[in-house]
Amino acid sequence: MHIDELYPSKFLRAADLNGKPLRVTIVGLKREDIGGEQKVVLSFTNEKSLILNKTNARQIAKTLGDETRGWGGKDIILVPTQVDFRGDMVDAIRVRAAAPRPQQQQQTPTNNDESPFDDDLSDFVAP
Repeated sequence: MHIDELYPSKFLRAADLNGKPLRVTIVGLKREDIGGEQKVVLSFTNEKSLILNKTNARQIAKTLGDETRGWGGKDIILVPTQVDFRGDMVDAIRVRAAAPRPQQQQQTPTNNDESPFDDDLSDFVAP
């Protein structure tokens, strides 16, 4: 059994990313009491939440804007990395900008009253 399975968490950890970047869609953020301390928690669609540290919050603000109310529905990339923490290299999650999703081809609306054929036969009919 992997050690992370012994101590499950409702929050994302670097190990949850399995060494690969993960594209997530932000649902919202809120303050939550975690271990007797108020922390900012970022929630996503279909994923665990992320305790948002200042480094990641500032990176999201650079990418999506300073007003957090505008972050909902936007995508970011969560990237596993290692950072120096009090002299030790530890696993961490960092945030990167997400490339825009390719948009589906937009079809021009058609007027159902118009025939899809060219009904002008004057070129083919003798006068």
